[in-house]
Amino acid sequence: MAFRDTHDVPELLAPAGGPEPFRAALAAGADAIFCGLGSDFNARRGAGNFTYETFAQACREAHLLGVRVYVTQNVVIKGDEMPRALALLRKAWLLGADAFIIQDWGLLAEARRLWPQIECHISTQANVHDARATRWCGELGAERVTLSRELSVAEIGRIAREGVELESFGHGALCFCYSGVCMMSSLRGGRSANRGLCAQPCRLPYDLVDGDGNVISAPGAGRPLCPKDFRTLDDLPRLTAAGLGSLKVEGRMKAPDYVYSVISAYRAQLDDLAAGREVTEADEAARSRTLARAFNRDFTNSYLDGRSDNDMMSYDRSNNRGELVGTVVATRDLGSAKVRRGGGSGGRDRFRTVTMAEVDVRLDAPVGAGDLLEVRPQDDPSQFLTTRAEADAAAGDVICCKTARPMPVGCPVRVIRSERAMDEAARAASGEKRRRLPVRVAVTARVGRPFAVTLTCAVPLPAGVASATAEGFVVEPARTRAVTREDLVEHVGRMGTSPFEPVAFDVDLDEGAGMGFSAVHKVRAQACDLLEQAILAPTSDAARKEGLADVPDANALAAELRRARGRVRKALVEEAPGIAAGAPVARPAGEVCALV
Repeated sequence: MAFRDTHDVPELLAPAGGPEPFRAALAAGADAIFCGLGSDFNARRGAGNFTYETFAQACREAHLLGVRVYVTQNVVIKGDEMPRALALLRKAWLLGADAFIIQDWGLLAEARRLWPQIECHISTQANVHDARATRWCGELGAERVTLSRELSVAEIGRIAREGVELESFGHGALCFCYSGVCMMSSLRGGRSANRGLCAQPCRLPYDLVDGDGNVISAPGAGRPLCPKDFRTLDDLPRLTAAGLGSLKVEGRMKAPDYVYSVISAYRAQLDDLAAGREVTEADEAARSRTLARAFNRDFTNSYLDGRSDNDMMSYDRSNNRGELVGTVVATRDLGSAKVRRGGGSGGRDRFRTVTMAEVDVRLDAPVGAGDLLEVRPQDDPSQFLTTRAEADAAAGDVICCKTARPMPVGCPVRVIRSERAMDEAARAASGEKRRRLPVRVAVTARVGRPFAVTLTCAVPLPAGVASATAEGFVVEPARTRAVTREDLVEHVGRMGTSPFEPVAFDVDLDEGAGMGFSAVHKVRAQACDLLEQAILAPTSDAARKEGLADVPDANALAAELRRARGRVRKALVEEAPGIAAGAPVARPAGEVCALV
């Protein structure tokens, strides 16, 4: 997986609802990953999320690849929750978090007051959608603003001129309402989207009725509030030109195969853009197919062009559409059979009757062995069924699939789950499929001097370029066979289970030098350990504890709130001496108080 200077193109920010999708995001090439620690203060309480232990390990794995980790605290915080929310933030920072994605202005104010060294981003839930608000966020100390999803490229470009780093939504589920101000879930079922409990009522079927109660819904528009999913794969050049700093992929509720597939496609596209390579038609088709075979409700990029129209709506269905790959051209009823259901009472066998059929599908796109296919009649979509492709097949082939019943000729057939993507994601989630950090290797083998191995990161990391040197045995003249440069490249280059991959060698070797390779391996292993320590040192618990304030209790927070109100009142009185003591206080722009 290519490593790049993230200043050339936007950072690729991946979702992770737990350790397995986190590892999938790492393997696929994410530059940064956002996730929740615990389930109290993030907008995806239903995700697996992380424990302290799994989060610390995830941060370690990410930092050894130069990948940043952001913690979501993107909900509204109640007054009596503020001490706990701050305690979670401080703990996550010590465990390795690189930044926090925050919705609540009080939490932001307290985090900036207590811990100015901690990086804070404004969540899309805060609904920042113009230059004025972005500038205000920068004045509050936010290092990044995640913009509302509804903005056009032109609007993003204008906002970027404010000098605050911008993150914007790039792929995944869209909301019908503006992020952060949707009350549909609260009103319909008492589940607040601003507390991480959105029930997604916009995905449900509704009837459109007139004033007399007559249903006037358009045919095929049973879900009038359900948007398609966002896709910006083809829009990356203009988003980059607009000044976007980070491209966010939605999906903390998604499985590892979704995360791996989507991040892989965007990683390849961004790498081509960074290198100035033209995307070939074959690459474009392959990446589009990868995205279509991950969960999707069909795709739109309407917002980027300033449009809000029918093109962005998925009126007929809210579940996974996959990719259209073919059509049923023939079907056969194979009758029925009785199958054993297991022993019943008294040890008697029980049977059930099952129907059997086959369908022939003419393919317009390739399928893989094991791919899950959906066959959905056009006249009655509710009667869909699923089957599997039994073998790899190419576009133009006709394949035979077993089904539970005959299906009408002409039924569209879609791939709704790719077996290959599932396999690759499983390997990534288990740690089998790993990215490695490229390193340059320098070997010194001079007779009479200690054998030394220096490892230097070949790419810049967030904390700079790390390097480490290990020394071992004293090199002696060869007693039998002298060691060659090729020998040292081979044996020092065996990085084993380390997170490093050698990409260049510089060998300073005296002619006639001899040594045992087991001793060489020990020095190389020590160099790997030292480089790991050097990379992890800036984000270690020890480094971050230095000068880090404690979490104030509720009484201390309340006292600070009173002092903040006093500062606001004093500023207002100085500006307008006629304000009477005790008059209501309006906060000027730039002054934010914690609500405790």
